[in-house]
Amino acid sequence: MPLNYFKRRVHFTWLLLTIILFYLNLWPIGLLSLCFHALILALARKRPMTFHDDQPDVDGLVLAPVSGRVKSVRSHVNHEVFGPDLLELELRLPFWKEWGLFLPVAGEIIDTLEKKEGFYVTILRPDGRRIGVALLKNILRSGASLNLLPGDRGRTAALFGHFSFGGKVLLYLTENCEILVQVNEQIIAGQTALAAEV
Repeated sequence: MPLNYFKRRVHFTWLLLTIILFYLNLWPIGLLSLCFHALILALARKRPMTFHDDQPDVDGLVLAPVSGRVKSVRSHVNHEVFGPDLLELELRLPFWKEWGLFLPVAGEIIDTLEKKEGFYVTILRPDGRRIGVALLKNILRSGASLNLLPGDRGRTAALFGHFSFGGKVLLYLTENCEILVQVNEQIIAGQTALAAEV
């Protein structure tokens, strides 16, 4: 598995350009290019993942889609995309944390909507319930990159995209879920249980 989100040809081209700059005796610019490349590699790293056939039983649980912390929990929220009377969990993803996006539940992607403030993903669970995930852009106006389309199916904690420089994730659940986390609690993507069905 690659260690970052760039393709190999990007690394090859960048390093070739740096070697040419050194060869042309433009070593200050070449050194700056090399340092910038190392910085970009550090910022676009992928979370190491291990795949197991014996995944833990997570039926009825909603796992964290990102690593970060819980900023707020609100009930009786009406959302223009996901509907009325929902529980909202606001999750903050700092730029220095791992940036992978993981499915909070097993299910089918039934809708992905892109607006100027970010992506809205609707997941249909096998039991017919829907979960909404809003992936909002950060201060730099950098948003999420998704690797899924409507109709795709995935299991809980499946990697479906990344957030290169962090951002805000809003998770919308039905009111019959019990929240298992507290405000300001640190969460780990694909591992921390955020809510359970009642």
